[in-house]
Amino acid sequence: MKKRFALLCITLLCVSVVSAHTVQTHTFAVRDTQQLAMDIYLPAQPLPQQYCIVYMYGGGFMSGARTETETVTYARKMCSRGYTVATIDYRLGMKGVTNIGASTIKIMKNAIDMAVEDCVSAVNFLLAHADELHISPNRIILAGSSAGAITALHTDYAFANGSAITASLPDDFRFAGIVAYSGAILSFDGKVKYPNHAPAPTLFVHGTNDHLVKYSQIKVFNIGFFGTQPLAKRFDQLELPYYARHYVDLGHEVSMFSAVTTELFESFVTNYIERGRKLRIDEYTKDAAIEPSEASKATTADFYNPRKRPAFSKNFQNIYQQLQKMEQY
Repeated sequence: MKKRFALLCITLLCVSVVSAHTVQTHTFAVRDTQQLAMDIYLPAQPLPQQYCIVYMYGGGFMSGARTETETVTYARKMCSRGYTVATIDYRLGMKGVTNIGASTIKIMKNAIDMAVEDCVSAVNFLLAHADELHISPNRIILAGSSAGAITALHTDYAFANGSAITASLPDDFRFAGIVAYSGAILSFDGKVKYPNHAPAPTLFVHGTNDHLVKYSQIKVFNIGFFGTQPLAKRFDQLELPYYARHYVDLGHEVSMFSAVTTELFESFVTNYIERGRKLRIDEYTKDAAIEPSEASKATTADFYNPRKRPAFSKNFQNIYQQLQKMEQY
């Protein structure tokens, strides 16, 4: 009995040590008088070649915070699986916008550019402190939800296009992967292209009925907002490695699926990054555990409408509570 009790104590101690992590907060930039900070979740036992997930929250470039419950839950969960996770601030360039339309497209572009600039600063901070944080510089993965997913995709897109916004990144640096939960790319130059170098392997997760961050596309002359459907098709045409999970009949609630798709994330890392497989996969799935909600009908105009936003936010809180009850969350 004593031996069993001693063994149990040792087992509990080991679980405690493995699951424990520390959180460091660092200021990585000051812009427009705003201090931009990141919370770095460090595993108790980092690997010699440690992955780092740079995660960006959603909120339409008008709201959100790295300290919100959904983001913290995701960071803790991935850290418990052995990843270093950096959740970062970025400037909210759409804050105060109450109407969305053709006249606000340049405001949206400016908001994306600001977020990309801040993301690049965060990555440069991590590269500068890679040794002390036990981060492998060639194993940095950008991930994000909604506006954060747009930022992740755009950062790699700007980098692959030789944009001045990403010029401070080292010439020999490449992102290990991009993970976008309900993301898109806004192009002012027609269909997306990668003239300087190929993008990182990309994991797209999107609802086919998303009208907030469009799953399909909106295109007027050379200006286009391209969601997962056209981006996956474009990656396939260019023979670029990607995995796209299309959630049939679901809408923008899929942007909150980061913590319920950890197995998909790790499979992506294993196959596309560790093994370097150049796969191009589209998976269409219908999740019976998640019922389509009012969020499936929501549009971008609804999100920025101050009269509709309270109901919209409440609906998403209900979805989040539903996800929390799922066993795998």
